[in-house]
Amino acid sequence: METIKTEIKKELPFVKSHVALSVLVMGYLLSLTLLLQGLSGAYATEFGSHPDEAAHYVTGVMVYDYLSRGLNQPPMEYAFNYYDHYPKVAIGHWPPGFYAAFGTWALLFSPSRLSTLMFMAFITAVMAFFLFVIVRSRVGVYWGLGCATLLILVPLVQKYTASVMVDTAIALLCLLTAVAFIQYLEKPRLIFALAFGTFAAAAVLTKQSGVLMALVIFLAMLLSRRIELLKHWTFWVGSTIAIAISVPWLLFNYQIVKDAWTDPWGLPYTIKALPLFVKGMANMLGYPLLFAAGVGFASVCVKALRNRGGVAPLWAVAVSLPVGVIVFHSIVPASIDDRYLISALPGVLLLTIGGVSSLTEQLSRRFPQMRRTARWTLFLLIFGLFMVGQFEIPQKRFEGFGPIVDRIMSEGSVTGEHILVSSDSRGEGALIAELTMAETQRPNHVVHRGSKVLSSSDWMGRDYAPRFKSDSGLIRFLEQSAINWVVVDETVSGRMLREHHMLVGRALRYNTRAFTEVDNFPIKRGSPDLDGSAILYRRTGIARTTSGTTSVVARSARSVTGAVRNYLSRIPPRAAATTETVNPGVICMCDDHDDKTARCGLKAANLE
Repeated sequence: METIKTEIKKELPFVKSHVALSVLVMGYLLSLTLLLQGLSGAYATEFGSHPDEAAHYVTGVMVYDYLSRGLNQPPMEYAFNYYDHYPKVAIGHWPPGFYAAFGTWALLFSPSRLSTLMFMAFITAVMAFFLFVIVRSRVGVYWGLGCATLLILVPLVQKYTASVMVDTAIALLCLLTAVAFIQYLEKPRLIFALAFGTFAAAAVLTKQSGVLMALVIFLAMLLSRRIELLKHWTFWVGSTIAIAISVPWLLFNYQIVKDAWTDPWGLPYTIKALPLFVKGMANMLGYPLLFAAGVGFASVCVKALRNRGGVAPLWAVAVSLPVGVIVFHSIVPASIDDRYLISALPGVLLLTIGGVSSLTEQLSRRFPQMRRTARWTLFLLIFGLFMVGQFEIPQKRFEGFGPIVDRIMSEGSVTGEHILVSSDSRGEGALIAELTMAETQRPNHVVHRGSKVLSSSDWMGRDYAPRFKSDSGLIRFLEQSAINWVVVDETVSGRMLREHHMLVGRALRYNTRAFTEVDNFPIKRGSPDLDGSAILYRRTGIARTTSGTTSVVARSARSVTGAVRNYLSRIPPRAAATTETVNPGVICMCDDHDDKTARCGLKAANLE
């Protein structure tokens, strides 16, 4: 592979400085990202495209509310109270880094849908910008623009840029750690050690999988033949920062994360996961682009064997990043999900540039007349094949719970009424997110999730057991609780359709004494086969109220805030399967109700 020049090969004639160039490029990348978000329909849909999306949004809004109006309250008390109202707070299962960043962003702008999606677009654009900086400094401006554009166009990146998910954020921090470590390998100075240590710690505090950067750093040191840096005091300054900040968090919530894994530790999982992650990379990028990256990978490895001085730091890190990501996720049995591969993309795209350079050398030797055009021809060919074979704009369609929230807020009390929503995790989360977004004074209304109040299971839905076996038991529970509104989502199907959900739909349909049907609302889940409707029920006797008047039931609900939890606390655990009762104590601050195997997220985070 030919040596990549360190100077910028071609300057844009109308750009007078590197600062102006950076501003123009960042503006272009952000505009492209926002355009793709808009074309995907992200701004017209709700936060229900993934079961985790609403949890990330609600938790971020909680941090925003605490920073803007709750600093006079103990953080643990505030968080538990917030969860009692909006039971999608997930800090504890996930680290606080993403939520702290979003909360700060919301302070500057707002926690609105537009602002939230712009925050996600900004993360992706910054990641693409740093990839541009790396490529520009070695090859040139146009190559950097092409590589950064390609990163944004990858459908998987588009999908998670249009959603409130942490995967692009962890990918950005992994890239920043990699960039800092490249600089450290080239010049082992304290400033670069501090940088890679800080970014690595931030990665772990954004998502636990950020610990994979330890593997990436070690592999890069092996490839570059810089193991002697383990003896350098600056390396351990940076490493100590990462260890001191990240290890306490990993120890606190290890059990919670472990209980959410899909498989046990062991070789069988690795044997199953490794080929699937490799296949996922091929599906994400297409075989022509992956072939070029493979050529770059092989060239680096051959050079490592031939060159006693080791591989150049850039290429050592470029190889180590995708290898570290795939190996880590093939060992840690969290789940097999292509979104984890987003963190590997910058390294793969760098290897693609290296592969194009290597192929250019071979073509130039055989066809000297192509020396000037071979590199661009190859890159454009690979880019074109990607656009034809892989490029698409994933459509985000999940909507219908917003109008339900609007109806409840317009016809119910202006103060905190209790709402029970029965759906799958996406539907329950979407309603909670829409309510959180709609309320100007938070926390206000109180939401109860049917999957948690009417049944029990762990975070992954295992060990499921309904709490009620008959219509009469469920109706009796609803009558004795402070619940004023019930939302039954009829679009739940397949493996997500559980016994408690069918029971509540049947009970309210045929028992009109306690609750009356208000209206049907269309629910769109992105496919005609999945679309349907949700039914809103209102406690019988509730009259429409104004801002100055509240109904008797609404006043009663306020006076018995916590009635549901008090009702639940009188019943022994696991009796639901036979006696139509519920688990004791407060509703857990995470999705896991199996107290024998998992602790509550906020408690595990030691935020008390």
